[in-house]
Amino acid sequence: MPDQEIEQRLFTIEEANAYIPLLERQLAEMRELRDRMEGLRELVEPVLARAHLNSGSRAAADFAAALHRFQAMSERIAEEGIVLRDVATGLLDFPSWRDGRVVCLCWLSGEPAVEHWHETDSGFAGRQKLGDLDEDAFGAAKSAADEV
Repeated sequence: MPDQEIEQRLFTIEEANAYIPLLERQLAEMRELRDRMEGLRELVEPVLARAHLNSGSRAAADFAAALHRFQAMSERIAEEGIVLRDVATGLLDFPSWRDGRVVCLCWLSGEPAVEHWHETDSGFAGRQKLGDLDEDAFGAAKSAADEV
């Protein structure tokens, strides 16, 4: 692997499922922040259009605080190696390893556990049920030494 490549975190089904309670709470808060920003947008846009950098309004400050919190939460999810696809629906992917390639364990807010997966290039449309697949079929990449 070249030095400039960033090592991607790969999740087992169990590891992905362990994140679900926290992610449900974070997504709910992110949706509230998004709704707050939408509500403030009408108040903020005229202020921003005529404001100087050192002046503003309470609505602009509230908007900026909500935006900062939203961005920080999104970054924290990404830092864990989880891919946030859509806040509104709560669509997330957990990179995983299956049959010698990276795939995505796919979770949608409201689902009790990770129940689907898809190829990295097929997205939501390519979601497949985990079904009776052995949980050991997904996980971290195995080195040649692990195979022996």
